[in-house]
Amino acid sequence: KLFLHITDVKHKNGAFSYIPFSHKINLAIRELINKQVIKYKPFLLLQDAVKLVGSEHRDKFLQILNEDEIENFLKNAKNALLDDRDFTLECQAGDAVLFNDFGYHKGTAPKISDRIIFRYFY
Repeated sequence: KLFLHITDVKHKNGAFSYIPFSHKINLAIRELINKQVIKYKPFLLLQDAVKLVGSEHRDKFLQILNEDEIENFLKNAKNALLDDRDFTLECQAGDAVLFNDFGYHKGTAPKISDRIIFRYFY
């Protein structure tokens, strides 16, 4: 996806948050489910992915990902669940964000001013 910001966004006011490299976790979950290595469980929410990767099936994820990728995701995810400030991208009008939609991301509600963006899906 590509977001082109028409208005400024700040933390807690319309900003976008993204956990770096989390697309690898999402793709690994899909691969293990599709190969029927693990049973399907919802993993749309970040806490669902943390549970799947962190405890239930860690050994199976190590067949696809390395220990550092798993630990980095778990550390970042736990931090993001407490406070997403470290993962927030504050942007000014005219800034663009290009990201892998498979990564764990969210937008915050614009509480102070309107948020206008152009979204392009490819």
